[in-house]
Amino acid sequence: MSGFGRIVGSIKLAALIVFAFLAVSTSAHAAPPTATVTVTPNQLAYGQPANVTISFSEAVTGFTLLALTLTNATASNLATSDNITYTVDLTANSGAPAATNQVVVDLSGVVNLGLEAGIGTAVSNNYTVGPISQTITFGAQTGRTFVSGGTFVVSPLASASSGLAVTYSSLTPGVCTVFGGIVTMISAGTCTVAADQAGNGTTVAAASQVTQDIIIARAISSITLVASPSPSLPGQAVTFTATVSGSSPTGTVTFQDGTTTLGTGTLSGGLATFTTSALTTGTHAITAVYGGDTNNMSSTSSVLNQAVSQAATATVLVSSVNPSTPGQAVTFTATVTGTSGTPTGTVTFMDGTTTLGTGPLSGGLATLTTSALTSGTHAITAVYGGDANNTSSTSSVLSQAVTQGTTSTVLVSSANPSTPGQAVTFTATVTSGGDTPTGTVRFDDGGAAIGSATLAGGVASLTTSALTAGTHTITATYAGNGTFKASTSAALLQAVNTPQDSLKLRALQIIATKTVAQNSGAAIAGAIDTAISEGFSDGGSLVSPGGGSIRFNFSADPDQPQAATAGADVSDRWNGSYGRSGGGLPGGANSYAQSQLPQGASRVDNAFAAINRNAMPAKAPASGYVAPKDWLLWADVRGSGIDRWGSSTSTPILYGSQINALLGLTRRVTPNLLVGALGGYETFDYRSDTLSGHLKGDGWTLGSYLGWRFAPGLRFDAAAAYSAIGYDGTAGTATGNFSGHRWLVSSGLTGNYKTHGFDIEPSAKLYALWERENAYTDSLGTLQADRTFFTGRASAGIKLSYPWLTGAAVMLAPYAGVYADYYFTGDDAAALALAGAVPLASVPLLDGWSARVTGGLAARLGNEATVALGAELGGIGSNVQIWTFRGRASVPF
Repeated sequence: MSGFGRIVGSIKLAALIVFAFLAVSTSAHAAPPTATVTVTPNQLAYGQPANVTISFSEAVTGFTLLALTLTNATASNLATSDNITYTVDLTANSGAPAATNQVVVDLSGVVNLGLEAGIGTAVSNNYTVGPISQTITFGAQTGRTFVSGGTFVVSPLASASSGLAVTYSSLTPGVCTVFGGIVTMISAGTCTVAADQAGNGTTVAAASQVTQDIIIARAISSITLVASPSPSLPGQAVTFTATVSGSSPTGTVTFQDGTTTLGTGTLSGGLATFTTSALTTGTHAITAVYGGDTNNMSSTSSVLNQAVSQAATATVLVSSVNPSTPGQAVTFTATVTGTSGTPTGTVTFMDGTTTLGTGPLSGGLATLTTSALTSGTHAITAVYGGDANNTSSTSSVLSQAVTQGTTSTVLVSSANPSTPGQAVTFTATVTSGGDTPTGTVRFDDGGAAIGSATLAGGVASLTTSALTAGTHTITATYAGNGTFKASTSAALLQAVNTPQDSLKLRALQIIATKTVAQNSGAAIAGAIDTAISEGFSDGGSLVSPGGGSIRFNFSADPDQPQAATAGADVSDRWNGSYGRSGGGLPGGANSYAQSQLPQGASRVDNAFAAINRNAMPAKAPASGYVAPKDWLLWADVRGSGIDRWGSSTSTPILYGSQINALLGLTRRVTPNLLVGALGGYETFDYRSDTLSGHLKGDGWTLGSYLGWRFAPGLRFDAAAAYSAIGYDGTAGTATGNFSGHRWLVSSGLTGNYKTHGFDIEPSAKLYALWERENAYTDSLGTLQADRTFFTGRASAGIKLSYPWLTGAAVMLAPYAGVYADYYFTGDDAAALALAGAVPLASVPLLDGWSARVTGGLAARLGNEATVALGAELGGIGSNVQIWTFRGRASVPF
């Protein structure tokens, strides 16, 4: 069979089957078809599509869109797969909203397989057209525990039936805040969160608000408790510190000792403290209870067992005197210290196992005094019995030695400084820590015993007047006995000072002896100078004045003129023979003119050496040659002194006078060289009102000299002398005698010139002397030390004389001289300090530069007697002036 035939056959078979099916169906469904109509969704926005489902009771035909009636909508796209269920697309119209709308199906045009038509209409469910309503689904929320500032996400989240996003807000801002579904906790409590959907304003309407409550519970707190210190001592301040954890807890913590409230503390930064000193001995169950606050629950700490123990103590024992002596009162002092507070109670003092006594504590101290300790070593302890708050304790052993008592000797003087011969009482006081020492005390001066005394009441005294001037090292030695040890005092330096009157006597010695030496030096040097002049003047005159002296020349011939000297010229003028021979002018001195004299002319200082008995007017002049003298014997007497000189006060420091008498012998070896020897005696008497003193004495002198005329009108002199002096001094109540030894040297150059009737004598002189005075002890017992000093004078000057006749019976010869002097001195005597006055050093009589003048007048009378007067004033320009007076007289025989 061809293919086409097979196709046709198949179609015929299919049609037969369909027909058979239809016949069966018509036979089974004799009732008309019905339908149900459903619109989904039933809320439609403007223009929103929806699905319409038409379900027939059986398969039908003849159903088209024309069978549908719609309100506020249009239908399209009819479709079916089995002619039983049909679907149609519905689109809502735009415009005013309509709450009631239905789809109506006209069944009259629909037939089933039995060709039976439907009857009436089928109506759908109602649907709305316009903005659609929506709902919010918001599930229950899980509770939270408060955390300050803590956040969490809303869970589960709310959803809108429209599918639009839901917003959240807090209806309890004091408890929480909500932003973007995140909740921030403000405090514990009920946090109400609202879910809202406002719609879109066109297709979806706003949804009703839905709320959910979230319970934010208070934070669970915890508390820990510590104590410092722990364990503690009774009365000790203990600080309890509670640390509360939670959500920034605030409030107070109550501290309890068991059920007893100790006190409260305010939380700050999670900490609360409480300090108490009231805990007694024992164990205390301390808790800290936190009462909670708005955000934190209350809590109680674990029990802290605070142990309050008795304080440990320490006992220290000391003795008031250790070692002590038998019977001596010894005080034992126990000092008890604790680690908390001041211990109270009693202390028992033990000597080994024997109780000495007890003492109550006061301020931590307890004492016991006993005099019952016997010789030996005692093991003393102090036992503290403790109290409620302090443990007992025992001191270390104190070894109390009971031995011979140590003594101490103290020495004092009744007068220190004292003076020689003054009664001084030395008092030794011997003390010990126990009883009063007894026995004897020996007093020593530099190790040498000066006496001993018996102790009375611990005191011994010795009085002595035998101490000499100086410093004495006095000690007092206590010999000791069976109970007390020996002891020696510290050295006492007893100064025995020089009495004021002894000092004044020394000052008088320093000042006056130097004055004696200066005047004696000037007298001896002047006498030697004159002797040398006379030696070169062929004998000189019988009596002549020197620089303050009277001179006797035993070698002079009273009946002969002086050979070839100025004295001869003067004799001529004295006897009026001048001018009677030769070319001389007659008359007096105003007509006197003479050529240069021979080299043998006398010194101007002895301008009157030519005054003698020769060539008087009634007697013829001597004739013939006069032989020069080879031996000259002379004597010289000089007086000098000080007339109450002082400084700026009216009381004189020194005044008085002295006399120097010298005897000499000159040998002219050659016309231009001579030598000589001399001896002398001096006596002096000086007083000082300032020092209430008087110094007098005398002495002798031996010496030698030489003269050398080395050129016309010029000569050189040199001399040396030794003197031994005895002094007798008084100053106040002090008296003393001492001796001295003096060496003198002198030298000089002297010239002699004549012009216009004047004798001119320039000179340069120097003398120096050294004196040593021996040590002595004065009447007050003061040792006056030995002394050495030197003094002297260098001088230069000129002297003039001019003799002339005033008449036939009288002839006068005035003279004058001026000199520059330099006095030098040195002294090893120490400065002296007199009470109420400035110190007296070694005061020189004359020192440094000064001037000196001399002058005088000689006269020859008609009876051939001669008289000469002269004076000298030295020290001009200084604060001391010395007058020297001289006189001369001769009687021919």
